[in-house]
Amino acid sequence: MRLWSVALIALMAALPAAAENRGVVIDNGSYRNAPDVPGADASQASDAMKGAGFRTVKGANLSAEDIRKALSDLSRPDDDPGVRIVLLNGRFVHNATETWFLGTDAKDTSLMQAGVQGVPLSSIFELMKAGKPGSVLLLGTGGGRMNLGAGVQNGLGQIRPPSNVTVLSGPATGVSLAAQDLLIPGTSIDEALSRRPAMGIQGDGNGRLVLIPARGGNGGGNDGGGLEADRAAWARAADANSANAYREYLDKFPRGVYSAAARERLNRLTGEPVVSDNGADERDAWAHAAAVDTTAALNEFLSKYPNGRYADAARRRLQSLSRPATGTGETGYPFDRGPGKVTAPVVESPAAVVERNLGLSRDQRAAVQRQLSRLGYSVGQADGILGSRSRTAIGNWQRDAGLSRTTYLTGPQVNRIAEEARRLDAGNRDRDYWQQTGARGGEANLRAYLQRYPNGAYADQARRMLRGDPVVEGPNGNAMQGVQGDESTWRWARQQGTAGAYDAYLDKYPRGKYARQARQLRDNLNAGNEAARREEASLGLNPSTRLMVEERLQRAGMRPGPVDGQFTAQTREALRRYQMSRNLRVTGYVTQETAISLLAASILR
Repeated sequence: MRLWSVALIALMAALPAAAENRGVVIDNGSYRNAPDVPGADASQASDAMKGAGFRTVKGANLSAEDIRKALSDLSRPDDDPGVRIVLLNGRFVHNATETWFLGTDAKDTSLMQAGVQGVPLSSIFELMKAGKPGSVLLLGTGGGRMNLGAGVQNGLGQIRPPSNVTVLSGPATGVSLAAQDLLIPGTSIDEALSRRPAMGIQGDGNGRLVLIPARGGNGGGNDGGGLEADRAAWARAADANSANAYREYLDKFPRGVYSAAARERLNRLTGEPVVSDNGADERDAWAHAAAVDTTAALNEFLSKYPNGRYADAARRRLQSLSRPATGTGETGYPFDRGPGKVTAPVVESPAAVVERNLGLSRDQRAAVQRQLSRLGYSVGQADGILGSRSRTAIGNWQRDAGLSRTTYLTGPQVNRIAEEARRLDAGNRDRDYWQQTGARGGEANLRAYLQRYPNGAYADQARRMLRGDPVVEGPNGNAMQGVQGDESTWRWARQQGTAGAYDAYLDKYPRGKYARQARQLRDNLNAGNEAARREEASLGLNPSTRLMVEERLQRAGMRPGPVDGQFTAQTREALRRYQMSRNLRVTGYVTQETAISLLAASILR
């Protein structure tokens, strides 16, 4: 166990007011039994908290026991609690109702061990919820996965913070920078996020919350105002478009949001060398759109860079512009905050207005999310909240459907997504019934299939088999009867959708028209199946647990074959049917998510 005295430093500073602001920063970048978390070092964030007058506890590479010690500083009595900021960089695991931050000594964490090897976020929320004017929990994650026991999965899961706590998450490096942004006087959470496109709010949160009031109290101008003042200064510089204007901006904001664009434009004006990089055009376009700060300018930027580095920031700014303004009078500048000013022209994007006018309920939005997930577009949790992942999924579906990529839904699009999902589900049922009947051969089986699916995907094949056309054997005994030629064999392989079917195509046409695609699909399936096989092996399923798996499959009507604790080809097919019916990753193996869904607590060992 790493020594607490090495990892923990208590940083005390004189407070400017009676309320005590407190912060805890823990950067667990080096795990003993898992990949490291890149960019976990948050020393600059803790230094910024100290400089802002926070009582700050800093720890690095801590065990679960030492994490608890660091967080215990938040539980000290405080008659006048101030702001609470907690930053946790490292590895997290979750189940359906809880998320744990793991110590660096965690190993093979299961649901029964998570409370020992980590700290639940629900406990941290209790320590933070009294913060005034509010509290922020920042969670930084990294790539790679830990080997886990049953009952938990890698990652944050669905987080439900109390009303006074806003949770921000993203890559570890971005989390540390976002924490520093939040300490700029007058900076709201939404403004900080606009600077960090990779960051987002988890669950419900108060994007308008300002932790540190602006100097001078007006929240704008040149004497404070954080990112709003930065934007206003940039707007003035971009409007003047002169060397002196850009120099003035850089003097005030040498590390501002638009400093890179300012230096590039200054160099162009003065004849200095301009550093070439692939993102320069996008960065310059974003700087222009942010300076103009109108719905039209932001939508124009998104039409050019819908998946760009600043796309999420542009969408957040569009949402901000749609909020009701306060105050009356003319706006001297898009970001003026003085008395008698409004924040910005209150204009919603046309696509957002169309979607809002649909009046979709939360259940209806959740249904759309489930349908997109079945169609292969990742939305995260189907919770009825159309956040950044859901917007990306909608946009990707629109792109693939040949529609304008607005990331907002129309009525016809909602109906089309539902219809596509319905057709996919129908196709899955068609395929499953074919596997049970016609694929096994025999007149009774073939006629049973044709009676249910006279126009099904395998109807022509079934009729050819009844006529006695020549048979070509496919993988796992699946008949390729009557399948002739490159095109028809490829269609058959695609209908089967298995690695064996693609192998059968390649055996017949190793240099065929679709050989390259067949190899890619086969290799992808094999890689995914191998990963799932290892995941099942890591669960250590004993014979009694295997019996329970088969019993639960049988109760669910998935026909696993004999319930004897032996996972046969029938069992694997039953698992695939179950996973497909529950919108899980289809592998034919007992993955952790399948085990949780299928057996719940009874599978824990």
